[in-house]
Amino acid sequence: MNVYFDLDECLIHCEVRPFPEQTHRFMLEDGEYFLALRPQAVEAIECARRFVGNERVFILTTSVRDYARTINTICSFGFDKKNILTREDLNSYMHRVRLAYASHKEISPHPTANKRNKLIDNLPMRDNEDKISFIGINPKLNVNYLQVTDYWGVNFPKDHFKEKVIEFLKARE
Repeated sequence: MNVYFDLDECLIHCEVRPFPEQTHRFMLEDGEYFLALRPQAVEAIECARRFVGNERVFILTTSVRDYARTINTICSFGFDKKNILTREDLNSYMHRVRLAYASHKEISPHPTANKRNKLIDNLPMRDNEDKISFIGINPKLNVNYLQVTDYWGVNFPKDHFKEKVIEFLKARE
């Protein structure tokens, strides 16, 4: 089993203008960004690593690679480059799926795909079909998907993010 964390509005909130709750500021080729790190995000990632092992915990985001890798460094998430799966990876996989479907051929799943994988994301499951297909989970089994409250940079005292992640990871199918 692998554990995948979404990035934007799950672990962090990022904008192109300053905002009161920001914790970090950084530059990319296309401009300046302002970021708020969700309370307990780093702790939740560390709990997942203790639960399944460091090599089995990933970022899975529709953001671009440079952005995701920069945030990984800034927020001290500690993901290895190979454990940061981004828009480029998803697009490449979905392109192969479409080609295989059009030619009535089978496609091999992504190397990390497994029906026991777990995805932690702020989006509803119905809005995450590409990620679900990519990691190989069954969308009919809610035990593989945790929809967390959107994180918009506002630190609600009763968010309990880490506790929700731990409870989710302990639930076995």
